[in-house]
Amino acid sequence: MEDKLIVALDVDTFEDASMIVDDLDSEVSIYKIGLAPFIGYGFKIIDYLKLKDKKFFLDLKFFDIPNTVELSVYQACAMGASMLTLHTIGAKSMIEAAISGKKRYEDKFGKSGAILLGVTILTSMDQESLTNGMFIEKPIEEAIFGLAKNAYEVGLRGFVASPFEAKLLKDKLGDDIVVVTPGIRMDNSKDDQKRASTPRFAIENKADYIVVGRPIIKAKNPKQAAIACIKNMKGED
Repeated sequence: MEDKLIVALDVDTFEDASMIVDDLDSEVSIYKIGLAPFIGYGFKIIDYLKLKDKKFFLDLKFFDIPNTVELSVYQACAMGASMLTLHTIGAKSMIEAAISGKKRYEDKFGKSGAILLGVTILTSMDQESLTNGMFIEKPIEEAIFGLAKNAYEVGLRGFVASPFEAKLLKDKLGDDIVVVTPGIRMDNSKDDQKRASTPRFAIENKADYIVVGRPIIKAKNPKQAAIACIKNMKGED
C-alpha cells in the first residue's frame, strides 16, 4: 500500500518541499509536482527527488495543440517523470499526439516513458458546477466516462478520477487501465474537493494510486499522517 500513496508537494518553497520529502523518506516513494511548485522551484525539487531515489508525478495537465503536446510529453519523459497528466477534453488528436510523444521517447532510449493520465472532470467540480460552469447537461458520471472512452479508443490507458468514478472506469474500460485518485480526505471533509472520500474508499473502488496533499503536508506531524493514510488504505485503523 505504501507504493499506492502519492504525496502532493503543494508548498511554497523548495525548502518546505525538501523537508517533507526528508520527513516522509521511509514511507513515501512517489511525489506529485503540480503547477504551483513546478513554476516556483520545479527543476530543483525534481533533481532533489532523483537524488533521494524517489519517483515524481508531473501534474501539469497538458492541453494544447497536438504538436505542442507531443513535444511536451517527450520532454517530460526525458526529464524522468513516472506519470504525467493531460486533459481528455483536448480531443482524440491531442491524445494521439501525447501517445506519440511517449513512443518517440521509448523508441529513442529503449526504456519506458511516463504513464499518461487523462484528466476528465476535476474533483473540485460537482454536477452543479459542471452544468453551470462548463455548460454540460449530461450527468457527471456520463460526462466522465464519455471523455475517458474517447481517450481509451485511441490508446490511452491511464486516468485521473475521483474515488466515486474509479470503479466505473475500471468496470467499463477494463482492469488493465491505471486509475489515480485525488480528492482524498481522511474524514470525508470536502473543502474545494467536492467529490472527495477516504483512502480506504478509493482503494475499495479500484483506485491504483491515491494522491494526498493537504491532509499530510498541512498536518502537525506529516509522517504520522502518511502512516495513518496507509493504515486506512489497508483497513487497519
